[in-house]
Amino acid sequence: MAASWRSESVPEREQFASWREACCQHVYAITPEREEQRGFRGALRARRLAGLDVVELQCEGHRVLRRKEDIARAESDTYYLYWQIGEAAWFLQEGRHVLAVRGDLLLADPNLPFSTGASGDFDFRIWRLPRRSLDRYLARPGRLPMIHLRRGTPECALVASCLGALDGDAERIDPRIAEPVADHLVRLVATAAGIAPELRESGREALRSATLRRVMDHAVANLADPALSPGSIAGRLGMSVRKLHMLFEPIGMSFGEWLHERRIAEARSLLANPAMAERSVVEIALAVGYNDLSTFYRVFRAEAGVTPGEYRAGSR
Repeated sequence: MAASWRSESVPEREQFASWREACCQHVYAITPEREEQRGFRGALRARRLAGLDVVELQCEGHRVLRRKEDIARAESDTYYLYWQIGEAAWFLQEGRHVLAVRGDLLLADPNLPFSTGASGDFDFRIWRLPRRSLDRYLARPGRLPMIHLRRGTPECALVASCLGALDGDAERIDPRIAEPVADHLVRLVATAAGIAPELRESGREALRSATLRRVMDHAVANLADPALSPGSIAGRLGMSVRKLHMLFEPIGMSFGEWLHERRIAEARSLLANPAMAERSVVEIALAVGYNDLSTFYRVFRAEAGVTPGEYRAGSR
């Protein structure tokens, strides 16, 4: 994505309407309002940086609404990270009023109605973060309160430095690593948002849940490895064994207990699958990480109440 709009390229009487159209196309469907009927001064540049849509806007101050009607017309699959470059702008969403000054960041949900305005000029950048990516780290996915990261705080400085680096170097980033770079930014934003009062507790829980999901996904992908252990997974994912064990405490079972249940569940699925009818019980035992057939028979019968062969026959 690469596009630009400048008021100088539009006849004066059409400038404000053309501005609205450019914003709706490259940002979100909005309803801008202003009292003056004269021409409108503004510029917009939309780019694709490291797999993310970024829009830079500079224009005369005015009032902008994103109404329920605008949302219904064009619901967004992203959240927005707003970076205030100019002097100040105000935001109002769900009864919360925020004044963003130069250097502040706001993370918000464009699918919740809001209004914004500036007494002077607007000057800001919007980074659009994929909703499905950020939702993985949120305790309440799909409904994000407006998060204000103030200039001068460590979390704002960290995110802003990452944005600045991407803005300067993103065009030189190899496209093959654009996705992990974008995911790194999303995780960084989620971490910073979790420190904010609005999401302090839920943010920590969201990050814990996301880390637990990483561990589970890695284990499932390597289920056939009989040497799979807390130590091997912790080493591959860059965490301590103690942290890995702590991740499983809230679900009421140890890693070993969860892995045992997951392996037997996968064995049941394979035994009941007609497409696996030609595979022997030995092959299925190996596929779920048991290289000792007697152990597999014992634990399977303890869990299912029947032997693997009886379970397969009953499924048929």
